[in-house]
Amino acid sequence: MSNIGPSISYYDKDSHIYQVLTKSGITFEHEVEMLKMARDMDMVSVALAFDLEDSLQVVEAAQPDVFCFHAGTTKGGLKGFDSGETIEETAERTEEVYQKVLGIKQDLILIGHGSAMETPEDGQYMLDHTSGHGIWTGSSTERIPIERAVMETASQFANLAFQD
Repeated sequence: MSNIGPSISYYDKDSHIYQVLTKSGITFEHEVEMLKMARDMDMVSVALAFDLEDSLQVVEAAQPDVFCFHAGTTKGGLKGFDSGETIEETAERTEEVYQKVLGIKQDLILIGHGSAMETPEDGQYMLDHTSGHGIWTGSSTERIPIERAVMETASQFANLAFQD
């Protein structure tokens, strides 16, 4: 059981959509409760959070088996959002969260995702510079490589010319 998606965590807490969802009863607390119920039913549970506050809340309350710190929207490609954060900063911020949640539950399986983790080299950097056990790639394998391949092929077709 996972709150990976859909999750209210994907919305900025100051945004209008977040306020509408929470007023409608769709809350992070409900996601935490769902994970607690899954845990009580001996299901493997996977929790996701975007910031330290939510990370601590979900790990403390739900005691998940796996925890994914989502560092933010993956940069790169045609639609990626570049926060300006470097892979070094993403790894440092991720490790800070990891250390805090490990203080609550030492046997967590830790996964990193997002922000500056765009390439396989970035993924390796995360593995080398955090205490994480793995990474979720998302856009890094689903969207960005396909965009690059399509753009390259389209460019090659665009360069075709009739013989004189």
